[in-house]
Amino acid sequence: MKKIFTILVVSFLLLSCDEPKLQRYYFQMDDFSKSKTYIYVDQNKPDNIIHFKMYYKIVDSDTIFTSEALNPDGTPIEVFVEKIDDSKSTMTDYYFVYYDSQGKKEDVFSDKIKTEVYSYKQSSYPLVWKVEVGTQTFTKKRSILKMDSTIEVLGHTLKCIVFKDEFKIEDENGLTEFFQESYYADGMGMIGYKRFISDDNVMDYKLKEIK
Repeated sequence: MKKIFTILVVSFLLLSCDEPKLQRYYFQMDDFSKSKTYIYVDQNKPDNIIHFKMYYKIVDSDTIFTSEALNPDGTPIEVFVEKIDDSKSTMTDYYFVYYDSQGKKEDVFSDKIKTEVYSYKQSSYPLVWKVEVGTQTFTKKRSILKMDSTIEVLGHTLKCIVFKDEFKIEDENGLTEFFQESYYADGMGMIGYKRFISDDNVMDYKLKEIK
């Protein structure tokens, strides 16, 4: 069964441009000294719900930001780790989490290649990178689609930046391609995304709650 790379598809979290305005649209680290969970709901199929637990810590003076995609019971199924500095974000770990019938946990890591996944310079876009996990290869291309847009979330109309993210997932069964529009709001980070699998299959996730 093909893994969907939920975190990589949905939420590589750091914005990557040089204007102070764009930096504000990143998740603010001070807000994540204690973990927070962002809950997203598909507007087309409300039973489809995604939970992301996010937090940061300082390790040997480095800022390490971790995002976990969670099962409904709160156990992690996918983990993405970034090292953040003044000029870029570097992926340091990415892995799936599996559980056997007895609940025993096994982590399956990507290749240990430290990859710069975000630059803070707008001129660096589009950005293209890939990771390999087991027999699967995941490639992402991110471009800036709109600098000034709005979206209705949590009962408010919020100003946001929109990125176009193009994806390829390759494994022994072939190639899967799709794209999405990702929405980032001032001081909140990612508040929604609209994924276009096909003309009649569109996922429209919006932030419903922050815990």
